[in-house]
Amino acid sequence: MFLKSLQATHRNSYFRIPIVPLFKKISPDPNSILAIWKINESKEDLLQLIDERLHEVSKPREVHDNVGKHWLASRALLLQLFDKHKVEVHKDINNKPSLVVDGQSYYIAITHSYDYAAVMISDTHDVGLDMERIDTRIGRVAKKFVNEEEDLYLSKVSLDELNYYQTIIWSAKETMYKIYGKKELDFKLHMSVEAFDKSQESILGRIHKGDEKCILNLQLDCIDNYILCYCRHIN
Repeated sequence: MFLKSLQATHRNSYFRIPIVPLFKKISPDPNSILAIWKINESKEDLLQLIDERLHEVSKPREVHDNVGKHWLASRALLLQLFDKHKVEVHKDINNKPSLVVDGQSYYIAITHSYDYAAVMISDTHDVGLDMERIDTRIGRVAKKFVNEEEDLYLSKVSLDELNYYQTIIWSAKETMYKIYGKKELDFKLHMSVEAFDKSQESILGRIHKGDEKCILNLQLDCIDNYILCYCRHIN
């Protein structure tokens, strides 16, 4: 019910609400919502947006660093989305989050990268979400997450676009990892991304670990030199 009411206003649009920076709200389907916050506030400003409606055990001890600031931004975003409602964030033994709003359970994925924080929420299916800044430094660690099949099609990509493609693969695997929700998933051995073109708005990802196999349709967007990847999955 909450998600449908959130979707009814400003579908797939940028908008402003009081004291909150510009952010994007997307409705991937009738039962899910994705919201992005561009972090322009100081730590002190973000702290002012956190109130007694938020309940979470695993809070960071310090909020002076980027991790703490990202945590504040994502939780402030949740409080803004569910205005006047009690918001609880729980984490299981594998650190996978879940959301409870006024006693109603939701699937949730949370991501942050530099100047952005984002959440994706669904009341019917599991979700994965990741946001990565396109950075030349990704090439230094690509061998840790790019497998032979992916390396083959990347060899045909121009050097000018290589970091862009590598970032998509990394973000796609981060999204799949969050869907999987369990540890001991190797980015190079247990996940793969099918060959794609930079113009595609969706790509196929695969999880293949022992008897566990899954094909995921991953949605892509590029926002302000960041790759946004998200997915819905029915278990």
